Amino acid sequence: RSAARRRNRAPEQGQLAMLLAIATGLPRLADQLLPRLAATGSGQRTLRAVLGDPPTIEPNEEHARLDAWLAEHPSWNDVSLADTDHWIELILRFRFGRGPAA
Repeated sequence: RSAARRRNRAPEQGQLAMLLAIATGLPRLADQLLPRLAATGSGQRTLRAVLGDPPTIEPNEEHARLDAWLAEHPSWNDVSLADTDHWIELILRFRFGRGPAA
């Protein structure tokens, strides 16, 4: 019961807001990142770890923009993405006119 209850609660460090910002503001990066989070689960991974995984490391303008933002806000690098995989479907609903990530 405790694990199920914890899974239904939103993470408390702004992770969902960050993933929503990526989904709507960096759609090509989101196409790579969000499906992998949903498919593999996020476990105790951090945003920096997920961004360093192939194929996310393919350089593009959006990845560079997020890297620059993370350089200015370094505490976000180590924020856990635990249990965010359960929220990806909801986050993808905010991609008006774009459809779900491939």
